[in-house]
Parts: sequence; C-alpha cells; structure tokens
Amino acid sequence: MPEAAVPHPTDADMTTALRRAFTTCGELSDALRSLAAAPVSAEASLRADEEATRTAEGRLAFAVYVQQRATAAATYLDELHRSALRTAPGELALDLVLLPPLLRGAIENAATLTWLLAPETRQQRLERFARALRADVSRFAADHERLAQARDASIPPQLYDQLASRLAEHGDAALAHIDAAALAAGVTTRAVRRELPPSVPVAEAYGDGSLPHVAWTALADLTHFGFTLAKNDAELHVETDTRQSSLVVYALVAVTTARDALAHLSSAMGMRGVAASIDPVVDDTA
Repeated sequence: MPEAAVPHPTDADMTTALRRAFTTCGELSDALRSLAAAPVSAEASLRADEEATRTAEGRLAFAVYVQQRATAAATYLDELHRSALRTAPGELALDLVLLPPLLRGAIENAATLTWLLAPETRQQRLERFARALRADVSRFAADHERLAQARDASIPPQLYDQLASRLAEHGDAALAHIDAAALAAGVTTRAVRRELPPSVPVAEAYGDGSLPHVAWTALADLTHFGFTLAKNDAELHVETDTRQSSLVVYALVAVTTARDALAHLSSAMGMRGVAASIDPVVDDTA
C-alpha cells in the first residue's frame, strides 16, 4: 500500500506557528530580563564560581557578565516580539531586513549563555568565562585602536585622542587582571588567550553542524544579503511559503536556545523551574 502523502502546511499554518513562536519570544524575554535584574545569592553556584577568581586586586565579574548576556538575549527576543506582533496590532509583520539580525542575535546570546553555564565542572565554566571576557575586551580594544588611528578630517580630532588615551590607560590593565584572576582559579593563560570567534559558543554548546549552529550561520548570511533576497523573489523563484517555512525554523531555534539559556541561568542562580513555567511552542504545521 502506498504511503499517504504528507500534507503540505498552508500559509495559515505558517502564520499560526510564527505567531506562537514570537509570542513565546516575548515571554522568554520577560523571564530572562527578570533573572538579569535579580540579585545573585551567596549560595548560588554562579556566585561561587565568581569567588573562585578572587585575587588581591578583586575578582572577575562572572555574575554581571552572565546577567548582561541575559539582558542582551532578552532585548533581541523582545524586539522579535515587538516587530512581528506589535508593529501592526492584530497582524503578523515580517520585516525580512530586520528579522535575520534579530534572530541571529537572540540565538547567539542565548547559546553563549548555555555554553558558559552548562559545563558540570567549575574549572570548565571559568575557563570559558575568562576566555569569553578576554576575547570581548581584546576585540573592543583592537577595534577602538583602529578607529583612533583611522583619522578623518570630518571627525573632531579630540574624539580620536580620547579613544586612544582611554584604551591605553585601561585596556592592557584589564587584560592583565583577567589573566591573573583566571590563573588564580586554575585556568592557564594559554587557555584564556585562545581565540573565540562568535560562532564557537554556538557550535560547542549544540554541536558543530547542529540546527542552532546551521541556523546561526544562515542568519549571518541573511543579515548581509537578506534585503536583496526579499526584493528579488521573482528572479530567485523563492515562494512565500518557502520563505515562511525557513522563518518558522529560525524562530523555533531562537525559542529553543532561549529556553535552554533560561534553564541554565535559573539553575546557576538557584532559582530552578523558571523555564518550565513558560508553555512550550508546539509546531503543528507538519
């Protein structure tokens, strides 16, 4: 007996799935933002991890860094909810220029939270944190140094001078403090100084070639040429249902990574069960 044909999802199915996903993005945004603003108790594993980096000069602000990442993820998720469902009340607005960078940012920050907090050993969590913090500071300093050197007559020269002087004063000191605090926690300088491209936390948290990793990579591409794709559907033979199918996948990945991040963050803060209070998105478009 021949197999029954799988029914093709309709535009209405896609619209329903996207509404559900973006609604859940808003709920996850609220939950992450709430944890990001909550105090971290002395008994929480996140605080204990941070204390392990203490030196005579202080400690690395692991809790603050994690909560800032949560705020960043929440901001992207909230903007996904706003742009899709609150731009034109009662309608689903799909801005194909805006959605790719928003989805990418939501996935990247959420996956990085999971990457930072998921390891079972404190040693690995601190190695990842110190490596991420050092990479952020190094990129920030290098980018601003290049900016200070790329002088242009249209920009007031004092702005360049401020950039150069502030980085010279604080950049090297910050990197030295990260190295010393990481070493105090048993993390080698070599491990801390390993390069950390933005894709690595996503790939290591979920697996190289996993759906979140592939989605993040595709969204990075769409961030650059999504406008061209959106405006040339006829020439590229891209049908509306095909485009919406990919958006459903990307939106569900954003929800999944955000839910995982919320679960890890609530556990690290000693506030388990927060993610479980948000209804899962059930994709019934198939």
